[in-house]
Amino acid sequence: MTVRTAIRRKKCAIGCISYLIALCLLQEITISNVKAEERDDVGVYGGDNTQIGLAVEAINVVKGSLDVNSRTIRVSDAVFQQELIETNSVSATEFIFLDETILVVGPESQLVLDEMVFDANATKGKVVLTAVKGLFTFVSGSLPSESYQIRTPTATIGVRGTKFDLFVSRNGASTVVLRRGAVDVKNLQGATRRVATINSATTVVTKKTQPTPAAPPTPELEKLFEPLSNLQEFGSKDTKIISKNREEVEKISDIKKENAEKRQALGRKKEEAEKRQALGSKKEEAEKREARDKEKKEKAEKREARDKKKKEKAEKREARKKEKKEKAEKREARKKEKVEKREARKKEKVEKREARKKEKVEKREARKKEKVEKREARKKERTKKRKTITRDKVEKPRAKKVAKKASGSAKKASKGAKKVAKKASGSAKKASKGANKAGKKASASAKKASKGAKAAGKKASASAKKASKGAKAAGKKASASAKKASKSAKAAAKKASASAKKASKGAKAAAKKASASAKKASKGAKAAAKKASASAKKASKSAKAAAKKASASAKKASKGAKAAAKKASASAKKASKSAKAAAKKASASAKKASKSAKAAAKKASKSAKAAAKKARKKAKEAKKLKKKRTRS
Repeated sequence: MTVRTAIRRKKCAIGCISYLIALCLLQEITISNVKAEERDDVGVYGGDNTQIGLAVEAINVVKGSLDVNSRTIRVSDAVFQQELIETNSVSATEFIFLDETILVVGPESQLVLDEMVFDANATKGKVVLTAVKGLFTFVSGSLPSESYQIRTPTATIGVRGTKFDLFVSRNGASTVVLRRGAVDVKNLQGATRRVATINSATTVVTKKTQPTPAAPPTPELEKLFEPLSNLQEFGSKDTKIISKNREEVEKISDIKKENAEKRQALGRKKEEAEKRQALGSKKEEAEKREARDKEKKEKAEKREARDKKKKEKAEKREARKKEKKEKAEKREARKKEKVEKREARKKEKVEKREARKKEKVEKREARKKEKVEKREARKKERTKKRKTITRDKVEKPRAKKVAKKASGSAKKASKGAKKVAKKASGSAKKASKGANKAGKKASASAKKASKGAKAAGKKASASAKKASKGAKAAGKKASASAKKASKSAKAAAKKASASAKKASKGAKAAAKKASASAKKASKGAKAAAKKASASAKKASKSAKAAAKKASASAKKASKGAKAAAKKASASAKKASKSAKAAAKKASASAKKASKSAKAAAKKASKSAKAAAKKARKKAKEAKKLKKKRTRS
């Protein structure tokens, strides 16, 4: 065994004994402090600041200052949070904290106990210390390794279950020597280096320099840290030798700092030169970029101008298209309006036609009803007359002789009336034939007019006029024949009335009562004559109306022929058709007149017979009366 190993074993044994003694003292101090707090006997120094540990060793003069107050720390004195610890070139001290952390402070050192949070029942806490300058030995306690943080002017040390020595020079350079565990050393700019090999050191010279790679510490540093391993021997050693070693180490750190500052200055100069070169190249590049940007801008402006022109042209085109669309829409709207108006007009015409048709139908139905009512009234009159006749037959059978004479005269009158009626019918037939011939002539002339109208419109109008004249002449002939028929009917009625008067005079001579019946018979004959004359007048009026219609249709045909050749032919055909229809109507009216005349004659004969019968009956009654009177 060598001497060095023996010395080391002794040192370790002494350190362990001192550590155990410090623990015991710490427990006693904490108990005494608790009791003192319970008794409210705490001193003025420390005030409200929390107690975080106590001094295990205090060699020579160790000062502690808190706020304004200051003191000399002695063995077993408590230390407080935020307290500044200072040693001179001859003094040293050792502290043990509540979490069993051991901190040894060497000569010419300054330390600030920033913060400590510790709870024995909890697993979390915090220990923060600031080493301003000097020599330090740190041994971590029971808290997790992440809870410890030691700060220096140039670095921050993170503990990982560690024992390490720390030297902070007067110029702020920090050197960490690992003795156990691992350490993370980080400069103020954030550059970190981990030291995990035992008895290896790293240094942070300035705030900006990175931590040096891990390497064995220099012999001078080892000599400086040797007194910290056993503070009891520190008092017996020569302080001049320790201060010399310290000065040598300080000089080395100053040289390192100067070199580092020179390197930093050179680095700064190089960086500035590089920056200048970079700026020069950047300026050239910037100028080139500006030129390129200008070209790009000019091209972009030209493109924008082209795009604007294109947009304007496109807008104009769109505007033109819109205008065209609007015009087309307006045209379509106008067309639609015209179509709608036409459709509305057509609908109105159709509605008017339907209304006219309905009115015509209603008028026809009304006429039919009137005719039916007139027929029913006539039937009722006939039935009444028949009843009166039957009564006369029953009541007056004596006037047969007078009636025979009256019947003879009535028969003669009826025969005359029949002859007149035959003549009237013959004349009417002749008139109808003439009208038919005239209509045929009119149709032929109209056809000729239609043919001539193709060549010239004047000939067509002339032929249409001729057709209209022929139709008028036929109408006039028909009206003249109707008038003749009415005159003959009137003459027959007069003859019948005369015969009836004669019969009445004979009856007066036979008997006064027969005269009254004869008067009645004469009155009936007069009424029949009046009815016959009225029917004849109606026939003449219908003939005139037919003639007028024929003339109007002929005029329309002539006007159509003047307008156009095609329309002339159609109008001529219509005129011929209307002329034929007029002739038919004239013949029909003549036939009706003849029928009415025959009916009037029959009525006159019947009335005359009835009067004769009454006269006979009265004559018989008169004879019977005379016989009775003669008998009486």
